[in-house]
Amino acid sequence: MDRQQTLKTAYRMMFISTVCTLCTHVSYVWSVISAELKLQNGWTNLMASAPYTIGNIVAGLSAILAGITSDQKNPGKMALFGAVMVGAGLCILAVFSGNFFLVCLGYGVLVECGQNFSNVGLPNAALKWVPSDLKGKTAGICTIGTSLSALLISVLFKVYTGSFGFRTGMILLALTLSAIASLAASFFKPAPQEVIDQNRNESLNFRVIRTPYEDLTLLECLKTRQFLLFNFSWFLVMTANLAVVSQTISIINSFSSVAFPSWIFVAVGGIVGSLGRFFFGAASDRVGVLKMFSLLTVTFGAALLLFPNLHSPILLFLCYALIQFVVAGMNAVIFAALGLIFGTRHNGAISGFNGTGYVFAGILGPTIASLFKDRYNTYYPAFILFGIIQFFAAFVFYRMYLWLEDYNQKQKQ
Repeated sequence: MDRQQTLKTAYRMMFISTVCTLCTHVSYVWSVISAELKLQNGWTNLMASAPYTIGNIVAGLSAILAGITSDQKNPGKMALFGAVMVGAGLCILAVFSGNFFLVCLGYGVLVECGQNFSNVGLPNAALKWVPSDLKGKTAGICTIGTSLSALLISVLFKVYTGSFGFRTGMILLALTLSAIASLAASFFKPAPQEVIDQNRNESLNFRVIRTPYEDLTLLECLKTRQFLLFNFSWFLVMTANLAVVSQTISIINSFSSVAFPSWIFVAVGGIVGSLGRFFFGAASDRVGVLKMFSLLTVTFGAALLLFPNLHSPILLFLCYALIQFVVAGMNAVIFAALGLIFGTRHNGAISGFNGTGYVFAGILGPTIASLFKDRYNTYYPAFILFGIIQFFAAFVFYRMYLWLEDYNQKQKQ
């Protein structure tokens, strides 16, 4: 296949991945939906957060299935299946919004599973269309929808429910999101083997980056030292990130005398996050994906250490925006990082196994932050702990960069 034609097709696949992610990533909007459920049903904060907690567990476990099936089946068809699941889950939530168990089923199981089939498979499948020097940019483009979804879906939620009421509005929202994502997914084409082989052996502007794990089986990849170290370090990053995300308003207001409305953070997170995904994804192709990953982790750790020492509302807000900017970049670059370390043969499955850490991070991070807050009446010790841990994770990522560089140097000799 002609290289220029291949790249044109690759960009179309990136756009499809972005659209599917944009319409199926509902997690960031749960705070908006749960507020309405609490108002309607008189639920406690614990009841309103239960579907989200269940969803985190289901998301982590279903990521493995989504990753493996995206490698073995047509990822477009799996994404279409995921879009239908998201739509069905939101419809169940809408029709049975007063039933706690059905809300947990609709959102916590169907929506979260559907998200994974769109959000894990398509970005990894799109990476197979491009050579190694464009993988960071590709990952950034494919995952922009994850950040922008918070802004788009929350706006649609307000428009639909404000015009038609909660139940009808949610059904219309579900049908809109599911229809757009399904239509986009139906046009996705997996990369043919000739393109995959071509991308393994050439690069447009830079040298080819090879990995000793390219031809290993999935089971052999999972047993490697690099897989264990990378996933443990990523788990440490996500533990800190989810601690901040889950208690953003409480954390900000504990450090500032100015109360910030929650919608500001939804908007800032969506806009800044989308910019971070594209910027750092593209920059990593120049700097080096694993080197960029290490740099972003250091920046994240420094921001966590700095955050409690800022007493100006504006500085706190800017530091929060920096955290969202950097972490969004890491969430994009990670797809390319896994592809460089293990190759693209099992990229979906490996990303799925990597996503299981999200379950434990989503439980451990907020719990540690809450325990420190209850014990010392401040989040300061938790931020110090999380910040220091990031430097260990950054060291691991940088060592992997050196390991891959050393391997490529030896291959040249």
